Amino acid sequence: FFSRRCMVLPDFLVVALGATAGAVLRQHINEVAAARGLGPWHIAGINIVGSGILGVVAAHSSISHKQRLLVGVGFCGALTTFSTFSVDVIKFLDAGSVGAALSYVALNNVGSIGAAYAGMQLGRRVLSPAAVAAGASSKTRVQSLRVPVEMSRRG
Repeated sequence: FFSRRCMVLPDFLVVALGATAGAVLRQHINEVAAARGLGPWHIAGINIVGSGILGVVAAHSSISHKQRLLVGVGFCGALTTFSTFSVDVIKFLDAGSVGAALSYVALNNVGSIGAAYAGMQLGRRVLSPAAVAAGASSKTRVQSLRVPVEMSRRG
């Protein structure tokens, strides 16, 4: 998915290309959410999806330096937004909606960290060159993502 032409671009331009795509997508989602009256909750979805994508990029061993810059730093960096999330929390608190603020914080943090973890597991176990080269079956790929029984009982 990455042309050879991008390989010769300076790193800052590769980041700028990814950031442009991420920012445009986030703005489009913002406009759709505003038209549907969704409030700030769509930001949590954006942050969760972006964290999952970044998790894959961070853990996938065959992604090149330029690809990491394009997708990880540029696209995910511009798509996700901690600053908007922070302002939204303050707006909830200013409106006296403490429960909504706490729910929003929990959803953003737990969802984003969970998505990053899942993305990293996907990048390491399913999309790694070794897993692909071994021709791991779908069943093997799904089993490799399961939480060990000992960990699931702690919950």
